[in-house]
Amino acid sequence: MEPEFSFSSSDEIGALKEEIRDGPPYGRYVAAFWIYLYVRARKYAHANHRPDLATDTTENAYHRLVTRAAVLRYEGLGSFEGYCRKNIHWGFIDAINKDNDGGDELPDDERGVDKNKLDQQRRSLESRRFREQYALCRDRLSKREAQVVDLELDGLTPSQIADELNIRRNTVSVTRRNACKKLKPCFSGDDSESSSNF
Repeated sequence: MEPEFSFSSSDEIGALKEEIRDGPPYGRYVAAFWIYLYVRARKYAHANHRPDLATDTTENAYHRLVTRAAVLRYEGLGSFEGYCRKNIHWGFIDAINKDNDGGDELPDDERGVDKNKLDQQRRSLESRRFREQYALCRDRLSKREAQVVDLELDGLTPSQIADELNIRRNTVSVTRRNACKKLKPCFSGDDSESSSNF
């Protein structure tokens, strides 16, 4: 299943925005965009060992991007695919939260995933205190360093960050290391959970 449009051109993105502005009933661009999200959400869910959450992840990302019109806030900074990927990531986190809050819990060996590891990852990603402290110190970083740290906090891997920013994987590592040195004084009084994000 492939979407009718790749959403790699400004014309297609513009047409999608126009349909979202006009509101439901939506047309062919929004319909194609759902498939576009599903294909990527399915890959993301499989990569994180939760293929059962592919549909929920898609629906959550669609809600963010279309129903809440986050697509309209995309202004061409970075790739559109990367912008969608961030929303798919948070859609996946929302799906995990919903799955953990209700229904019968499957044993870890049936899930094919270490539940404790997922819980730890979610807590780290959603650490409000860490993000608030980072926001206070973000102006210490160069533009590139801030971009790398922001994308890492959004859950992207170093390889994904390199693709997103169109730089080498090694450049991501060096940039991240420099950012850590600049941010370390900000977190020197923090607990180990917050500091472990870097």
